[in-house]
Amino acid sequence: MTNALEAICKEVDSMHAEEIRSPSAPPEVLLAEARALIEMLRQDDALLEPLRSLGIDEEWLQKTDNVATAAEIAQTQWDAVAHRGETGRFTELETSAIKLRAELIAACRYHLRYEAHMLEEIDAVQEGEGPSDLILDLDTLARFIRARRRSFRGDDSFDADARAQFARDLAHDLRRVLHDLPADRERDAARKLRNRAFAKLARLVFEIRTAGMYRYWDDEQVAQAFISRYEQQHLLCRYKSSGPTF
Repeated sequence: MTNALEAICKEVDSMHAEEIRSPSAPPEVLLAEARALIEMLRQDDALLEPLRSLGIDEEWLQKTDNVATAAEIAQTQWDAVAHRGETGRFTELETSAIKLRAELIAACRYHLRYEAHMLEEIDAVQEGEGPSDLILDLDTLARFIRARRRSFRGDDSFDADARAQFARDLAHDLRRVLHDLPADRERDAARKLRNRAFAKLARLVFEIRTAGMYRYWDDEQVAQAFISRYEQQHLLCRYKSSGPTF
């Protein structure tokens, strides 16, 4: 294990289990956005200054940079073991399932954005780090969408019944392949390390983004610089009856 990974292991181990999950976006996107955020603040001291009283200072930026490096190394180690031998098929299904889960959650949050109690049900879907959690999430989302299919009728690009069935089928295939998958301790260890590294990075970046949006609440142009472009483009931001949360 590299020094960069060793440096964050203790901090990551202290995180709550519910904080540790598979990356919420493509790893390369998360890394690029984190580094762009760090670079933006490092190049503009006037932009960073109001954040220092909230704890976002040079030390915080360096820690975030270090964790990004560790996450990148952990992802490389995961890639090295994820596609070998009999695990290749499982990894392909798992990747598709993670992407589908994000799509379904985004669709639900948008189309049910004025239904606070339904959004609470969506929030109850646990985006856990393991394949068993992923399978459960897909089954839960499939049932949720089918039970509320009328809410999606106005969206020609989202066939609620078809996407729900696809989620059920994918969950079934993933469950079957997982059952037949031989034990692979190295693969499981690499997955857990990758997920923990990205979870730590997500927490650090979250603090930077929320501090920036708070300090610059009255300057929309500046505040927008602290919002993830990926989340905006993929409708992953949560909507409530009062509108967007940012």
